[in-house]
Amino acid sequence: MSVRPRQMPEAGSKGRSPKSRSASGKKRPRKKRADDHVEFTREQSNHKVQEADGNFFESFTALSWRQENRRLRASSEEDLVEDKPLPVESQAAVKPDSRKLSKDELDTLYKELMYTIRHRIGTTSDGHSPFDEDLYNYAQEVFHITEDRHRTLLDRAKELKAPKCVLSVTVAEAKDLEAKDANGYSDPYCMLGIVPPSFSPPSTPGGKPKNRLSFKDRQRRKSRGKDKPSTPTGKLSKEEKQEQRVQEMLRKKFVVTQTEDLIAKSPILVSEVRRKTLNPQWNEKFRFEVEDLKNDRLHIDIWDHDDEASIIEAARKLNEVSGIKGVGRYFKQIVQSARAGQDDDVDDFLGCIDINLARIPSTGCDQWFDLEARSIRSKVQGKLRLQLQLGTQERDTPYKDEAIRVHQDLYDLFVEHEARTHSDQVFDKWDGNLSQPAQTILHQHFIQQELTMVDEAIVRWRAYSKQHLQYAFDYEFLYKLLHELHNSWQPDKLTREEEQDLAESFADFIELCMSLLDQHRGLFPPNNKQAICKLEYILRCLQLIDDMPAYSKVCPFHAPMRREIIKVIKQGTKDWYLKVRAITKPMTHVSEEMLQAIVNEIHVLRNAIESCDPLKPLSWFLSSDEEVLQSMVKLTYEINTDVQKALKYYNKLFLSVVKVDYFTVAYKQLESLLHKDINAGMEDINVTLQTEPSPSASDEEDVTISTSLFELYLALKEFHAFKESLPASEKSELHMDSFYVWFEPAIKRWFSLARHKAFRRLEKAVELDKVELVHSMVKHSTSAVDATCCFGQIREFYRQLDWPDPVGAYTFVTLVMEDICSGARYYAELMHKKLKAAGYFDDEGQFDVTDQLCITLNNIEHVKRSLGSLPESLGFADIERSMQKVYGEVGGQQSHRTLINMMDSADDDMSNKTSDVVIVVGKKMQPDIKKFVFHLAWAPDSARTDDAICPLMEYLDNNLKTLNMSLLRANFDKILDEIWNVVLKELRETLDGNLGKESPFYCRLHEALDILLDLFHADGEGLDEEAIQTEDYKYLRETLTLQKATTDELIEQFFLEKLQEQRVETVANYGTLSVKVYYDNSDSSLHVEVMSGKDLPALDTNGYSDPFVLIELCPSHHFPSSAIEKTSIKKKTLNPLFDETFKFPVAVSQLKQTGACVLFTVMDHDVLARDDVAGEVFLPLAEVYGQDRPSIPEGFRAVKQNTVILIRPELPKCRRPDKHNGTEGALIKFLLLNFRFLWRRKYTPETGPMGVLETRTWDKTAQDFYKKRRALALQCG
Repeated sequence: MSVRPRQMPEAGSKGRSPKSRSASGKKRPRKKRADDHVEFTREQSNHKVQEADGNFFESFTALSWRQENRRLRASSEEDLVEDKPLPVESQAAVKPDSRKLSKDELDTLYKELMYTIRHRIGTTSDGHSPFDEDLYNYAQEVFHITEDRHRTLLDRAKELKAPKCVLSVTVAEAKDLEAKDANGYSDPYCMLGIVPPSFSPPSTPGGKPKNRLSFKDRQRRKSRGKDKPSTPTGKLSKEEKQEQRVQEMLRKKFVVTQTEDLIAKSPILVSEVRRKTLNPQWNEKFRFEVEDLKNDRLHIDIWDHDDEASIIEAARKLNEVSGIKGVGRYFKQIVQSARAGQDDDVDDFLGCIDINLARIPSTGCDQWFDLEARSIRSKVQGKLRLQLQLGTQERDTPYKDEAIRVHQDLYDLFVEHEARTHSDQVFDKWDGNLSQPAQTILHQHFIQQELTMVDEAIVRWRAYSKQHLQYAFDYEFLYKLLHELHNSWQPDKLTREEEQDLAESFADFIELCMSLLDQHRGLFPPNNKQAICKLEYILRCLQLIDDMPAYSKVCPFHAPMRREIIKVIKQGTKDWYLKVRAITKPMTHVSEEMLQAIVNEIHVLRNAIESCDPLKPLSWFLSSDEEVLQSMVKLTYEINTDVQKALKYYNKLFLSVVKVDYFTVAYKQLESLLHKDINAGMEDINVTLQTEPSPSASDEEDVTISTSLFELYLALKEFHAFKESLPASEKSELHMDSFYVWFEPAIKRWFSLARHKAFRRLEKAVELDKVELVHSMVKHSTSAVDATCCFGQIREFYRQLDWPDPVGAYTFVTLVMEDICSGARYYAELMHKKLKAAGYFDDEGQFDVTDQLCITLNNIEHVKRSLGSLPESLGFADIERSMQKVYGEVGGQQSHRTLINMMDSADDDMSNKTSDVVIVVGKKMQPDIKKFVFHLAWAPDSARTDDAICPLMEYLDNNLKTLNMSLLRANFDKILDEIWNVVLKELRETLDGNLGKESPFYCRLHEALDILLDLFHADGEGLDEEAIQTEDYKYLRETLTLQKATTDELIEQFFLEKLQEQRVETVANYGTLSVKVYYDNSDSSLHVEVMSGKDLPALDTNGYSDPFVLIELCPSHHFPSSAIEKTSIKKKTLNPLFDETFKFPVAVSQLKQTGACVLFTVMDHDVLARDDVAGEVFLPLAEVYGQDRPSIPEGFRAVKQNTVILIRPELPKCRRPDKHNGTEGALIKFLLLNFRFLWRRKYTPETGPMGVLETRTWDKTAQDFYKKRRALALQCG
């Protein structure tokens, strides 16, 4: 981006309007100067200046970059960790001793396994192996059994007696049954039993089943012809008889004796009756022995139970009838109840189910079965949900009474075998799922032993958690095992020994997890997604164990898991800290042999070492301060990185899973440890800092120590900033809250050194100063860049300091302001001296715009601008608020005012330096300007103003163009303002020295003023309105405007001013006059009534006056034919009553002329002396009533009385010095300015129209009017 110079109007342009002149003669919009926002960067500074003091300031501001680079490097290292394989847990794993099976126990267990495989039950399910040979081969592989030994043990298993098969049936629920009762519901119950294949006849050729016989059909046939049971004796109530009949009927229906033609092969069992429902729920369990698993069937009938009752009882249920169908069922029920005898069965059939046992899978089934009808003609509806599971009993094995222990041993062997097999495969990590043969064998053993789901869950958990200590399974898989155990847990189902085994497995797993959490920083890097996922499921497992009733049952005295995790985090954090501190400790300059000699020979040193804090490294006692500082810096950076990981990664995980605030626990532990070490190290270092440096100490050594200290401060500040992430209850009473106190001596020393360094750098910058073109048409030197960059680095130092204590922050801001402001003053002084040395301030020689002049102004302005950003960059508002909290509102305002005053003082001092240079520019240009103004004023009357002013315009245009191209906007405006004042001064002296000239002289000066205004304003790109409107300009504009006006215009202006004076007068010092005035269009006359006066001044010696009133229409050139009227004289009164009317024939157009008014002059009649003037009143004719009406027939009655305050005519005023308050110097200046007028007359003419009229000695009208008004003023009593 380039900077375009502001184009100034060229002198000598022809034919241009005075108000629209520019370099091209056309108006143009204002363009924003590019140098308004020129910013100099550090790259543009002179590197030799920085190197002169060893890059003192740069070494400190670079610390923040170094800190950021550390973060970026740590982040990149974390990204590399993401792709690395996870650390091995084996070193952290706890490996308790496990029980090993003997050879005999393995043989017996193998025989148990063969027995289980040989007597498999149920159909093969998905995921299980259907071939026995595969199962035998897998068993051989697991037990490492030879073929001969396998055959031997298999033969022994074959000799054992086969177990008995059993079927467990759970009748869960039914839905959508048919309504059999009058109330629209049924009372369903189930009858079920095991039946042979002949119970259900084969289907017909058409595919439909033949008529089926239910349990009740067979029971009826068998019981026909038998005697009916006798009725009970004794007196019973009606309700008791009803209940007895119901119970007898149920016994006849459901109780079946073992006879030779009994259809069912096992007892027929009956469920409970569910009243008034079509969707009954039973959840009843039944158990049957099965003789022939391949051929037997499970048969279930569902009936609607109907109580035997009388017709009267049935009639009582009329209110239960629902719908038309319900009415039919109701009458049918009544008929059946009336017809039924004791042997008749009135229950309604709802459907049946027939299941082939050979099709039941080994895993059991839980499904809905459609109800079937007894014959082709009958119809049923609805479904029944059953849960079926096969099992065995009376197993002929040595471990038949130790089913769970045997199942556990098998699981242990299989899991260990699978884990060992997969551990050898690098690219095929085991997911924990057993192979198909293993699942089949374990499943068969589980169902044959009829173990429960909780038994299975415990066995699986114990097997996998035991092998996990050796092979490290996926924690997500272990979490699923724990969840299964939690969901299947049933209290009071385990023996004491089983509870102890489960408790031991929990304890071992928790111990392993805690050992991993203790080393979680190394084992689970936060940037590794796989590691974090692993850590998450470890925490999930621990939390689930803590929530499990099983854990509370088997470990009733366990510590809360959350407390144990917090304990492990603290210990792990401490161990990690000690490890990092050992790595970052400084290397001692003392050899090991020398150190050993010192320890052995010097008892005092040995005692000191033994008595020191064990957490404090020994080498800190033997290293230099710089090494100790660097060691603490490295340690703090490592801790900051760890805390950042804790907040970003670990805390969310621990908080969401186990409700542990990981960040708070780790941060407070690290904070305590770090404070102890840093405090011990800083005590020794501050002792060194508080002593005065030796004369031989170099700046470089000073800088190195200060740099390291500040780097440590930044690191500790970053660590302390993490405090904001703590809960509110944990933020108080932290050890590091006052960490900044350690650095106060170093910070104060730095500011003292920085001021000295800044002054030396500014001197070097001015010495090596050179001009560089940074932006187009804007020149400056490198010293300005060096100065602002130096100040910017001091600000940056304070910004990075970010002092947490409000009082300390105010102290340091004050030091910053002193350094920068004193540096800015010193730089302005250096530039001023350099310009003076170049001869700029010498009086000799012609004025020329030089680069040295422009560079000096630009440099000082740029450095001064940099001060303007201090309130924002240093946070004045924040400091004020902080100080208000400590010292109240007054204290806060005072601190803010102090800082602002420091900045304003420096700004004023630099502005004064600039003003000194700018004033010299005006002084050196004044002689030439004076010469050109003289030629302008005394040019021939025939010369045009544009031609007469051309030399002055060319001179100004050339110089202003050069200045505009070379200066910053602010500097150019200052010089432009100075030249403008010089031009105005010369024009005013010319005007004041030539009063009384004729109008053409003033017209030329007025036109010249307009041209110069256009030049300096430049269509808004030059001086603004405020700078243009100086006192000299206003005087010139007003005086020239009046001087070039005609005498009549001046008189009109006089009366306008008097009318305005009349309007604003509010105090009746000279009394009032009441009049009425109106205009009548019918006779074209102005009617005036003078009514009365009040409180007139006493002008006679007797304390009264003899008043009368003169009425005159003014100005006279508007009313040439109107005479002056006069009222009668009222003797000895101050409140005269006139009541006299007057008529002036005038046209209505005359009333609207400029300045037209009625002048009432109140006089005091004197017989022997000249009449005195009591006062006068001016009424504007343009406001007279009646001008817009054709006539006023009512006359004065239509007009309101107007009471006006009298004012007095004044003598002409001489010009007085308005800004010098009458001092002796001001009086001398006043006399010098008015010398030529005092020579001619006793007083100088007054300003305004009267002053101009007085000077027009060549105009009789002007002189007559002036003398008349002067005489009136002299007549005032």
